[in-house]
Amino acid sequence: MPDEAFYRNVFDLFPNGLLILDKDGVILEGNKKAFDLLGSDFTERRIDEVLGKEQASPGVVERGGQKPRFKASSFTGPKEGGEDFNLVILEPISEAEAMGAKNLKTRLEDERALFMEVFENAHEGMCLFGASGRLYLTNEAYAGVLGYAKEELMSDAFDWSAIVALEDRELVQRNIEEVLKAGEPRHYEAKFVKKDGSLVRVMVSESRLGATREEWPETIMLETIYDITQLRQAQAKLVVEKECLDAILATTQEGVVIVDSEGSIFYANNAYCELTGRTRKELLEHGWRITVSPEEHETIATVDRRIEQALSSTETTFSNYVRQDGTLRHTRRVSRAIPWDGKRRVLVSISDITEIKEAQEKLKELIEAQQSTIKELSTPVIPVWTRILMAPLLGSFDSGRMRDLSERLLQETASQNPRAILLDLSGLANADTQVVAEILSLIISVRLLGAKTILSGIKPRVAQSLIRLGANLEWVSTHATLEQGLRHAIAGFDTRKP
Repeated sequence: MPDEAFYRNVFDLFPNGLLILDKDGVILEGNKKAFDLLGSDFTERRIDEVLGKEQASPGVVERGGQKPRFKASSFTGPKEGGEDFNLVILEPISEAEAMGAKNLKTRLEDERALFMEVFENAHEGMCLFGASGRLYLTNEAYAGVLGYAKEELMSDAFDWSAIVALEDRELVQRNIEEVLKAGEPRHYEAKFVKKDGSLVRVMVSESRLGATREEWPETIMLETIYDITQLRQAQAKLVVEKECLDAILATTQEGVVIVDSEGSIFYANNAYCELTGRTRKELLEHGWRITVSPEEHETIATVDRRIEQALSSTETTFSNYVRQDGTLRHTRRVSRAIPWDGKRRVLVSISDITEIKEAQEKLKELIEAQQSTIKELSTPVIPVWTRILMAPLLGSFDSGRMRDLSERLLQETASQNPRAILLDLSGLANADTQVVAEILSLIISVRLLGAKTILSGIKPRVAQSLIRLGANLEWVSTHATLEQGLRHAIAGFDTRKP
């Protein structure tokens, strides 16, 4: 067996420094290499006093202006006699290795500074907390969401669970346990309690950190929170508004449908289904083309172009819809572009105007009948004696009204074959040269049909116009009053005279 001198030689000649410590960390013995690196014999000194914070990492010890560098490693083993001993190995490192370690340390410090900058300036609230509920690090955004100062949150007395709403504590605890157990990040929504006691709804993301630090004696988790209170309030308001809109669309009498240029239907309310006589399922499956009337099938391309135009501007059109039972409905459509599912669609509101159109047709017929009656009343042709017709000109006459009178009087002359026509001008309010010319033309037309014309009540202005027109009225009987003209007509054509 090697003797003690052999081990002493091995101990002294070992290329690295060796220090033997007792259980309290006091240096019991060291080889020459160790004391050379340390710069002195530190027997009976505590190792932490000698190495300081460099005990487990590359360190620097001043010695005559020189800076020898070494790595310190500790080992524990049984000493002879059963007592444990601690062995520290001091391994010299080169200048290049020292610079590499220094660069690594600088890089780590830079990365830590970068992390802290990102952490502090993050828009989301971020914190590092332990499973015990203590917050080790938090940024301003996290404190701002909860209404606390950072120092309050990171104090030893603060318990992280205190910021979780009572009704959500079980949810949060369950997610934390899952993160600790599986190591997978968790994302969920919960209610937190602000410093003033109010609740804030947040989106929570939690993950377990693999790295740790001396000042963190437990497993650390990273948590980010984002205040979604306003978002949830807006969503709740949107749900209410949608429910109101759905109720309005469901009860309105106007059909509402959302389509695209390819003929697909994306929405149809009850009124539209009622209008077309189709179920909502049929409409969504087959599109709006099944609602086009047979006579309009050839105009589908035109309707497609209208839908394309509606994508850029509001358009109002009229069209017919054929119901499933074959009946035809007249409609008025207003089309406008709207966003729907991220794309531009066309919203079409449709009013059933069938009854209105039918009423308009009836009103048109009534108006035409009334106009015909008014025309007859404004230009009456009255039988006043056997084969004697009288046509009084009442009020203002223009060329149009004069033509109506001429047309009616000539029709009556042709059908009744009278011997005389009595034109009474007593009630004529005014008459320009054109009207007088129309009167003269009427007299000539009556004569051509075989009847004699008797004029009564001619006013001076009318007489002057007749003269200017060069009218030859030698074959026309004229009288100052209607009575005179009527007497002349009766006397001249009394069938009782021989």
